[in-house]
Amino acid sequence: MRLLAKVAIVAALLLAPQIASAQGTDEAVQRFERGVSLFEAQNYEGALVEFNAAYKLSGNYKLLYNIGICQQLGKDYVAATESFRKYLREGGSDVSPEKKADVEGRLQTLSLSVARVRVSTDAPAGTTLNVDDAPIGQVPLPDLATVKIGKRTFSLSAGGRTVTKTVEIASGDNPAVTLSMADAVGPATGAPPAERPIAPVDSGPSFPVVPWAITVLLGGAATVTGVLAVGKANDFQTDKSTYGVSQSTLDDDRSKARTMALVTDILLGCTIVSAGVSTFFTIKWAGAKGEKTAIVVTPSSVGLARSF
Repeated sequence: MRLLAKVAIVAALLLAPQIASAQGTDEAVQRFERGVSLFEAQNYEGALVEFNAAYKLSGNYKLLYNIGICQQLGKDYVAATESFRKYLREGGSDVSPEKKADVEGRLQTLSLSVARVRVSTDAPAGTTLNVDDAPIGQVPLPDLATVKIGKRTFSLSAGGRTVTKTVEIASGDNPAVTLSMADAVGPATGAPPAERPIAPVDSGPSFPVVPWAITVLLGGAATVTGVLAVGKANDFQTDKSTYGVSQSTLDDDRSKARTMALVTDILLGCTIVSAGVSTFFTIKWAGAKGEKTAIVVTPSSVGLARSF
């Protein structure tokens, strides 16, 4: 029976050269003939390509029958259903009763593997509808959507947002699928808000460690040179009272004592200036922290008094 069915199909295909040449071009005829050869070799995928090309070139509705046959044998039941429906629609009254009965019988067989679904949505007109991530048309659809039975996923995207719905479709069903943009997810509703950068907290000026460190170093150096100056002065007095010490030695001791004293005076002056600068920055730092600061002067020292 299968052999007789295929012989009948090939016979029907072989009637079409006159059809293709009647409305098409030489290329359409060549495409058709190559499609027949590929069909006879059971290369249905290749035959489908050639028949589609011939249809686009000629626009002859009769080639849709050839296309539908190849799709049906290739188990693309949705595409085959659409091709046969389009064949009957474009052929209209020109389709013979015998051919119409044949096509309707094929559609009846295909109906066991596909279903017709009514899709409604509030998405903007022209939005592409996808079934299992494959586009099937733009909404609003002019007719019911033909889909394979089983678990199908319907989706469409508009304005950067996507709505998706998965539906279990059984043979013979004619379900209605509603895709509402109110259920869509995307940047407008599904994405978390961008985190705002945390502004750095201004804690005010830091304690003037460096100025005070310089002050301490200068004070320490002044102390060292002061001790050395006193030592050189003592050496001078000792040599001066010692019999036999030359004048050059006394002059050298006096010069070193004076040099050390001068260096000590300079370092003490720098220490006082550095202490003043450090005190200024310390008062500024304490004020920024909300503390009350005052300079306390005693006979032996200068310091800071702070209250909170």
